[in-house]
Amino acid sequence: MSSIIGKKLLPADEPFKSNTLFANIGAIELNDLSFEHIWEIFNLLTIKWQYMLPDEEIKKLSCFISDTYGENYKEYFEKVVLNQKEIRFIDKTEISYTQKLSTLEKGIKELNNKLNQQKYSILEKLFSVKTQNKHKVIMILGIKIKFKKRGA
Repeated sequence: MSSIIGKKLLPADEPFKSNTLFANIGAIELNDLSFEHIWEIFNLLTIKWQYMLPDEEIKKLSCFISDTYGENYKEYFEKVVLNQKEIRFIDKTEISYTQKLSTLEKGIKELNNKLNQQKYSILEKLFSVKTQNKHKVIMILGIKIKFKKRGA
């Protein structure tokens, strides 16, 4: 809103007296001075888009821009659209990569946990001290030694 010259149309007549200081919607009534700065308006299209228009709408806009502003601005608009699509593709790829990496990390953690459990189980079979009923049982390299508890 601040980047384009023209009359700003906001939901409240007096935005500073409104409960909503930062309106999420508005419009600009363009004037002759606005059209002298048309490059700045088109350049704003390079900011990352949150929404991608359907291809049919892009074609209609492209024709409108060509008829209204000329072939140079039409070509610029089409390059901006391609760039926005590339940005979306990169974002999706990064999200997909991040999700795959997260899944891989989770799988590695689970595998490590299983390996640690197996190591513990093997070590327990080789070296352990347990109490069974009235006996202490010591396992050393697979050999069980039973000791009676004192006083038992």
